[in-house]
Amino acid sequence: MILLVDDDPAFLQSSETMLARDEPVYFAADANNARSLLSTIGAEFTVALVNVDLPGETGLGLIGEIRRVAPELPVIAISGHLQGSILETVRSMGAAEIVRKPLTSEWRCVIDRVRRTANV
Repeated sequence: MILLVDDDPAFLQSSETMLARDEPVYFAADANNARSLLSTIGAEFTVALVNVDLPGETGLGLIGEIRRVAPELPVIAISGHLQGSILETVRSMGAAEIVRKPLTSEWRCVIDRVRRTANV
């Protein structure tokens, strides 16, 4: 089961088309919604994909929080613009991988690899 956190409705809709055909995907538009899903469903998630550019509370903060409260849950960071400093920061916050928007078939390979590495 995937948790996908992103504030772009069009991106979430296209993600549902590609990701939800294989398994359940829960969508959160912001950090608060993600927290709510993690508190109610948390243990069933096998990977979390978090946009680093969330409005308000940053995705970076949410990634760090997920790593503290659910250290066994692998996190993949999402960004529309990957720069060297962001890459380093995301990795230091505990993201296992980083993928670039838009969603491509490569994402499924990254999700599978992260799960295998985490033994999920």
